[in-house]
Amino acid sequence: MPKVPTLFQGLPPHRTANDYQKYFCKRGPGHARFFVWSSNFGSGKTFALCWLAAYLAKKFPGNVIYLGRKHLKHFYDTTYLTFLRAVPKHIWHWESYGGMRPEYVRFPNGSIIFFVGYQDPGAKLGGEPGAFLVDQVEELSPDMWTYLEGRLRAPGIP
Repeated sequence: MPKVPTLFQGLPPHRTANDYQKYFCKRGPGHARFFVWSSNFGSGKTFALCWLAAYLAKKFPGNVIYLGRKHLKHFYDTTYLTFLRAVPKHIWHWESYGGMRPEYVRFPNGSIIFFVGYQDPGAKLGGEPGAFLVDQVEELSPDMWTYLEGRLRAPGIP
């Protein structure tokens, strides 16, 4: 079995991480409540972000995770396509709901990853998520960041 970055021990390996992704994954959650990764174009940031979403879904049964970009259309044109490559259904065993551009995926342990656009705080962003992950965080307004921080209160999720 190929060596998997520390953050992903015990999860189905299907791709070797590059050095930037390994650094991100080793540092990962647990060292800080919030963290931002900035790197060169094409360094694998979105791929690692999608891995992180799947990791948080598998590690914490019943977790609710928001994964998105400021504009949902841009999410489906970019990040969602990376999600399909980074977290293949036949390995991670998730089910999608909502058609060709699903609203969310559900894992066998009850965890859900919602695909969201962060331009409108009221749209699909209620509840108590265990995590929110943002591709292209520089697109978010400070007000949206504050709103998302206030939503993080899922019971049993550090």
